[in-house]
Amino acid sequence: MLKTVAKAALLASIIFLCTGCPPGRVVPLKNPLVSDKEMEALDMAQLAIDIGGEEGQRIWPGYRPGDYAILIFRPGKRSFLVNPSWKPASLPVLDLPEIEAAVYVLKPGGVKASSGLPFSKEFAVGGGKAFLVRHRDSDKRQRWFRLLVHELFHDFQHGQWERRAFPKRCRYPYENMDNAFLARVEEKLVARLLRLLPHKDVSATALHYLAVRGRRLEGPVAKEVQQIEFWEELAEGTAKYVEELYAAAAGFSTLANATNREAAFFNKFRPKNLQKWKYYRTGLALSMAMDRVGIDDWKEAASKGVSQYPHFKGAFDTKLGLLAQEAVDTVIDSFKKERAGVEHKMEAYVKTERDILDRWQKQGQWEVTVLFNKKGGAYYSNSGVTFNLPDCSRMVSGIISFVDRFFNFEVRRKAVVVSHAETSYTLVFYDDAAGGTFALDGAPWQTAQGEWRFGESIKVKQKSWNIDWEGEGRVVVTKGHLRIELGTTQM
Repeated sequence: MLKTVAKAALLASIIFLCTGCPPGRVVPLKNPLVSDKEMEALDMAQLAIDIGGEEGQRIWPGYRPGDYAILIFRPGKRSFLVNPSWKPASLPVLDLPEIEAAVYVLKPGGVKASSGLPFSKEFAVGGGKAFLVRHRDSDKRQRWFRLLVHELFHDFQHGQWERRAFPKRCRYPYENMDNAFLARVEEKLVARLLRLLPHKDVSATALHYLAVRGRRLEGPVAKEVQQIEFWEELAEGTAKYVEELYAAAAGFSTLANATNREAAFFNKFRPKNLQKWKYYRTGLALSMAMDRVGIDDWKEAASKGVSQYPHFKGAFDTKLGLLAQEAVDTVIDSFKKERAGVEHKMEAYVKTERDILDRWQKQGQWEVTVLFNKKGGAYYSNSGVTFNLPDCSRMVSGIISFVDRFFNFEVRRKAVVVSHAETSYTLVFYDDAAGGTFALDGAPWQTAQGEWRFGESIKVKQKSWNIDWEGEGRVVVTKGHLRIELGTTQM
């Protein structure tokens, strides 16, 4: 089978980010039985499976995309079940010499899922369960390949952490300007670290970074930021690391391209990313830096739930103890010109949060609260700002689609607030109840004030949200409020 997976010698110091890999497939595979976009998705799935063998075990031991049945979900078109460990008797086989894994075809509409579902673990199909990843004709092959590798790795790592308890992440302390300024100093040092990684020693820059961050984490908001940063760097930073190394092994990237691209992210200070998104990059940088300086056991530690920063710091404790505080002051002082800009952007960002909350409440006359008594089936995509509120709930603005496949629920083009309990969660958004249809146990229902219980089903079809669920629960309507409880658990 024609493949152009990079097999060349790879950098020993940072495994698998090669500098001479070819730029992906030179000639995209073709077969008259499938369209070019169908073949592209199948080819990228096969590529991930191939890399996950001997090469992949050097990237991350134990993680193998080939351990998964992959459901390539193409809304409105044919979908494909790839690499199942069972034989789906009800699905026709697609024999493609170019693809080594077994491939089964599902006709359009054969995947009972909303087109808004981007991915999902343990999706029932063909008598078994697969990891679903949506693929559309507009998806670029490298981006989709990265998404597949990244999300499969999340499922793998969460399996390792299944019985581990992690601290609850609440709102980032945006109002603390000392913390914000030192966080910006760290960003500048991370960018420097990333640019050094391909060819130069990073020890001195790493030492300065660890010292500055250590000082910040001794501050008055240390607990709040640590709970957020350690978790996001562990979860998203490791997934980003695996994604980058697989992309390099596939020939989509090089070490210099990857590190320069991620370093450029820190050219600007972005307060909105302090809650979540920056830690993809800082986690990646720390992971790569530990490879570079020869800290060989960090992946084993990460598999046990230990984030990159404390593990990296532990390896440098002796050097950090010898580093004079005056030297740390000098490093921080070299970035003092950043402070005014940081404070201005932080103040503007806090106003942005208030504006988003204000607009959220104006998206409809009804405050709609939906309680889901089971977790694990919710997935969303959004194009807006994400931030946590003081009560630890999360505001997600610019929702493209929020889907819970367990309850056949979807909300579109809204801002939502999500609150989690141990076994359930609630979703709050604003909408107009005019128009659309409601039915409880198959009977039409009007949104009059009061309490109604249903024992068999609830169906709601509105312009921007819908439910089609079989089960019991209740609906409570008060002035300006609509509460729907799916299941018997109450928060």
